[in-house]
Amino acid sequence: MTDLFQEPEDARPLEPQEREGLLQTWITHRRDLNEAEEENIVDGAAWALGRRRLPLERMLSEDFMRMLHKRMFGDVWQCAGTFRAT
Repeated sequence: MTDLFQEPEDARPLEPQEREGLLQTWITHRRDLNEAEEENIVDGAAWALGRRRLPLERMLSEDFMRMLHKRMFGDVWQCAGTFRAT
């Protein structure tokens, strides 16, 4: 049975450390983050599909993967396309 007074998980406000590196100031709750990332991922996937004629070894390269990550998360996170430090 569910608690009628409990908010859904995606309604939870983001903690300050979860908001570090966000580019969009309107993102304050988990559902906001999910929405922004989803939109950005769709754009990144469309970009990748346009490159499907590239040789497989090029698509599996580190440079391509970093560019894809930037395309998929670059409108949301400052660190998109880079390796995490933590």
